[in-house]
Amino acid sequence: MISTIIAYDNADFEIGDYFNRSYLHVEELKNQTTISITELNGDNCFETNINSQIPLFNQNPFIFVGLSHGTDDGLSLRGVDYYVKENNANLFSNSFFYSTACHIGRCLGKILVSYDCKCFIGYKEVSEVPLVAAYEDLFIECELHAIKNFFLTTKSIQVLYDEMIAFTDEKIIELANVDVLEAMALIRNRDYMVIIGKEDNKQLTRLDFDV
Repeated sequence: MISTIIAYDNADFEIGDYFNRSYLHVEELKNQTTISITELNGDNCFETNINSQIPLFNQNPFIFVGLSHGTDDGLSLRGVDYYVKENNANLFSNSFFYSTACHIGRCLGKILVSYDCKCFIGYKEVSEVPLVAAYEDLFIECELHAIKNFFLTTKSIQVLYDEMIAFTDEKIIELANVDVLEAMALIRNRDYMVIIGKEDNKQLTRLDFDV
């Protein structure tokens, strides 16, 4: 069983719906017998809950997906609580940590890996949502491409990251034919996504997390 925690701020007053749709994009895999999903939504995604929940999982390899706002210092609920930061980064040892939050690939990702997080994928700058709601599913599909296919295949994290970039390239070309501004936003998202981890850990697959 692959233990998976998804923290998502569906209560955010600006883009809570986007975070919720992102959550549902991964959550639809729950009927697969090898995946166990624990959700922490905007009503209970606080540092105190994280600090009590994660130790229930971190004795074995597990997946953590963060869908909320972020800064260099951590994942946050806007103006309320930093629920992942340096103070509790040690809890994420044994994790494959994946997030669409702004900026956290700049500092927090490296901190997590220093505490034996197996691998990190996230944005090092601002991650953008589309201005046109009709393109939300496209942006979500691109930025969650690697984590979703992590569960669906036995490809390595590095291969999935590379495939995500290639997939986004294809969608950028398609989008540029109809909306150049949105295509430019998708280009920035592609360029700001990073993978951090030891080279051998980048070769891990879902089979290494199925315990």
